[in-house]
Amino acid sequence: MMQHLVLVPILLPLLTGAILLLLERRHEVRVLRRGAWMGLSLLLLASVALVLRADEGRVEAYLMGDWPSRLGIVLMLDRLSALMVLTTTLLAIPALLYACAGWDRRALHFHALFQIQLAGLNGAFLTGDIFNLFVFFEVMLIASYGLLLSGARGERIAAGMHYAVFNIAASTLFLIALGLIYGLLARSTWPSWRCAWPKSRRRMRRWCGPRWACCWWCSAPRPRCCRSTSGCRRPTPARRPRSRRCSRS
Repeated sequence: MMQHLVLVPILLPLLTGAILLLLERRHEVRVLRRGAWMGLSLLLLASVALVLRADEGRVEAYLMGDWPSRLGIVLMLDRLSALMVLTTTLLAIPALLYACAGWDRRALHFHALFQIQLAGLNGAFLTGDIFNLFVFFEVMLIASYGLLLSGARGERIAAGMHYAVFNIAASTLFLIALGLIYGLLARSTWPSWRCAWPKSRRRMRRWCGPRWACCWWCSAPRPRCCRSTSGCRRPTPARRPRSRRCSRS
């Protein structure tokens, strides 16, 4: 049962947000606040349990549905990810406390969107795949759009639209970067990148023709044609010293 503990910080906020969304029409704000605090308390307990489990020093990989890492969702638990989940939960407590002072009455679906944003943050910290990282980022951003624009008027709507446009553009660039990394390494999980490192150096040399592909892989040793800052140039062949002929007297 403890092996499924890594799923709790993701599934628990999603389940809590879905229940709060169903209770919004028939119950008052007090009931929604109690449900939000109950879900956050359970999330805090799960975060502490993850930290204690990760403190053993092992890195655990959880395969969703027992699918291989190339096809399914991979979740990884180590000390850093467990501490980030715990930090997110601790920061969510004063945020929810401030919202329960009266701001949650003005925002539509506040408590449900708040829980969905927590699920996106925890999923981004626990994922072991770059494409799933993009998915959890989008879940987090969509919830933030709703939190920012709900109950807004005038200048706040204009600022929220700017925030949404900038994040959509950044998400597009992020997706393009993920495609380039996957095209270079042919793998999407973090542990498999070390195995694909020797092959990626060979592919980098093949891609050295276009200027945009010369030096973006910073940790790879640059070939001779990429050392110049002005762009790619063909390496000049070394000149051979001319042999002097002795004149006959």
